Amino acid sequence: MRSGAAHPSKDQKSQRPIKSLNSSATALELTRPSHQNQIIVYPQCNKCGMDTPNSSRNIGKRGIKNDGQVSRGAKRRCFKKNQLKEDVGNEDSGEEKSFRGWKEDEDAPLPKFLRDDVARIYEDVMGRYRNMIDAEGLKLYHKMLREEPRKKYVTANRVKPLNLKPMPEQPTYFTLRSAMNAVLQKCPSKCIEAVMSTPRMQYWTLTECNILCEDERTLSHIPFLGDHEEDDIGFGEELLKTFQEGIHGTKVGCGSFINDHILYQVLKKLFDKYSDIADRVIYKAVYEQFPNKASVQQLPFLFEDLKRRFGPSDLPTEDSNQSEFLDTKALHSFQLLLCNRCLTYDCLIHGVNATETEVRRRRGVTSVEPCGPQCFRHLTKEMEEAKRRCASPPDAKMINAILNIKTEDINWTAQQESMFIALRRTYKNDFCKLAEVLNLVVENAPSKSCRELYAYSFRTAPISPRTDVSPNSPPKKKKNMKDQHRTFRAVKWAKTEGKVGNTHVYEPCSHSGPCSAENNCLCVSVDNLCTKFCRCGEQCKYRFPGCRCAPGLCRTKQCQCFYANWECDPDVCKSCKCDVLDDPNIATCKNVAMQRGLQKKLVIAPSQVAGWGCFAEEDIEKNDFISEYCGEVISHDESERRGKIYDKLKCSYLFGLNDEMVVDATRKGNVIRFANHSKDPNCMAKVFMVNGDHRIGIFARRPIVAGEELFFDYSYNSYQQVKFVSKERPKP
Repeated sequence: MRSGAAHPSKDQKSQRPIKSLNSSATALELTRPSHQNQIIVYPQCNKCGMDTPNSSRNIGKRGIKNDGQVSRGAKRRCFKKNQLKEDVGNEDSGEEKSFRGWKEDEDAPLPKFLRDDVARIYEDVMGRYRNMIDAEGLKLYHKMLREEPRKKYVTANRVKPLNLKPMPEQPTYFTLRSAMNAVLQKCPSKCIEAVMSTPRMQYWTLTECNILCEDERTLSHIPFLGDHEEDDIGFGEELLKTFQEGIHGTKVGCGSFINDHILYQVLKKLFDKYSDIADRVIYKAVYEQFPNKASVQQLPFLFEDLKRRFGPSDLPTEDSNQSEFLDTKALHSFQLLLCNRCLTYDCLIHGVNATETEVRRRRGVTSVEPCGPQCFRHLTKEMEEAKRRCASPPDAKMINAILNIKTEDINWTAQQESMFIALRRTYKNDFCKLAEVLNLVVENAPSKSCRELYAYSFRTAPISPRTDVSPNSPPKKKKNMKDQHRTFRAVKWAKTEGKVGNTHVYEPCSHSGPCSAENNCLCVSVDNLCTKFCRCGEQCKYRFPGCRCAPGLCRTKQCQCFYANWECDPDVCKSCKCDVLDDPNIATCKNVAMQRGLQKKLVIAPSQVAGWGCFAEEDIEKNDFISEYCGEVISHDESERRGKIYDKLKCSYLFGLNDEMVVDATRKGNVIRFANHSKDPNCMAKVFMVNGDHRIGIFARRPIVAGEELFFDYSYNSYQQVKFVSKERPKP
């Protein structure tokens, strides 16, 4: 694991061209005509016409001559042995039959017929694209083109050179003369003292929360290491081995033009023709021809986006069937983009489809008073009265009341039905708020009342309302809160001897039966605690029950949350007032600073140690929360790849989060990223669990006065101490 060095390096303003990192970038095109869209020609065997094993990867090595001819050794290593040459366009060729049973391999060469089809389909799509541009694009261009008035330029007389004379050391004024040596103006002169230049800084983007990022298997460019770097070429070769898909631009492919529209048409035709071939093989074939468009891992996601842009539209119309629009496939985007932890769409912290489990929130409605005479709560009272009378035989009045709710005739549009299903996941049974939002979102439709939404929910429910009023068995007695805490301490704390393992990523469990290793519980298998996001019930013996502290006393080890490095959760902790906002008249919980963003005022200024530093702008008490260390959340493998570049630049902002993820504040971060390293720091870093996520908090080790620079220990080893730390902070 790499720790972060917060002193910035030189500004990365230029990129050094690659020096002979891959000789195949130019040797791939043995014959390149002047036509732009000509596909590359690989070296082939003169007997069988198949590609030689070294044709696509080892050009210039043994077996290929400098003039592009295949040597004798390469001919002996050809793919085809004692077989006749077959037509590559025939779908039932022996080559394709053998390819259908071909097992996917990263390094296995693709068959020639597939590469030829990619070239053939590209030429066809490119021809259609040109015809479309000539027919439609040219007309649109002439329509938008406006003739601009021509400007008249006057040629000036030849300017004579200025006669510059050396100025005195401290002149009181200087004379401004024209080209004809005529005095125009006398300007006063003032001496300005030399100002020390500010330290250089790398460009970064401010963020106040962690952002989940995917692994980068392709390096965008070779970083500029400085003019005096001697081993630049060797470092580039090392990066080629580090990144799985190399460096962007080192592979040329066919070198032809391609945009999103052409890429979509090429992939669509390939998938239609080769439906029995794995998708990854198609993506790999396209990647070999166009390596700088997208990687093999990026092409599936890009193709899904291109289908929504250029494919047939799935949006409903006024004449479309409502049942088709309400299908699971139509509502897939709502379910996919919704984060069940944050209850937001397109979440940056957890990504898309982070978990399949749903959050168990407090049931019931938020408000109590009816919103009007037609509020749904009047129906709720009637249903409660019917439930109380369900022990006796049902009379006609009760049945009519139930049937009126179930069979009430309501006219709904397809958009209203889809938005109701999507909003119901958020607002649950608060039909008053749900009706308000629904009428605001859906404009071109008659408004709905909360009473109509309540009746519609019963009409579309999978279980009839008649079942809800049937006699039920007496409910089980809910376990007391003290019993839950006692069970948790007896089971969980006893096994770990009171120690808390807070290093694994928390993934909500979703299984049948109680939480155990036999039932493949994710939490039990990695020795984690079950959270409110898990599918297990509240009576689970591994579920974290929160604390029972009095308000304002959650900053000691007597608090279960603080002892386990958890922030108090308003959905779990019931007695510490962590769900109450700051009120000077009410004592509230002190263990919620990170989730509410209650950080101190900080400022950036030149550091006393190196580069820029972070300074406190207000007085800070001991153990107070200062700020959260934010950045990009990446995997350990990605941190190792980035760390090789940061080691060369002598600038690293990597911070270990848990055993799987690392926070990198190099590109994105907040002000606390400028806090420097010291063996005698005034701050300390702690990893806390906040609403199911690991987050890094910076706290004060001692009282800090306003204007003091902030330092914390990076946990450097002896090698990193010498390489990154150039100067220790001055003692106060």
